[in-house]
Amino acid sequence: MSESGPLRRVLVVDSEPHMPRLVGLLLGGDHLVDSAPSVERASERLLAVPYDAVLLEIAGDGEGDEAGMVGLRRLRRSSPEVAILVFTGIPTVEQTVAAMRAGAF
Repeated sequence: MSESGPLRRVLVVDSEPHMPRLVGLLLGGDHLVDSAPSVERASERLLAVPYDAVLLEIAGDGEGDEAGMVGLRRLRRSSPEVAILVFTGIPTVEQTVAAMRAGAF
């Protein structure tokens, strides 16, 4: 626990192993950052640990878009109380709108 209050727990869902460390550096010491390489592993973690937020990477390579949206909907259904933020390296307007409609911030 920090002096300003309880630590916030963040789950980063990304196949790149350096992303959780980068997110942790950006957020600072008041956040505990965990990682999951896939939506399946993220779902397991969400059942075991109460997270404040999930950062979900959605691939922008066309094929990954569909899987990312399916994963977003799956996480939203299983953990409706958790804020889910999506990020991508190749954003499109269509992808952004689809993510927001699926419950992302």
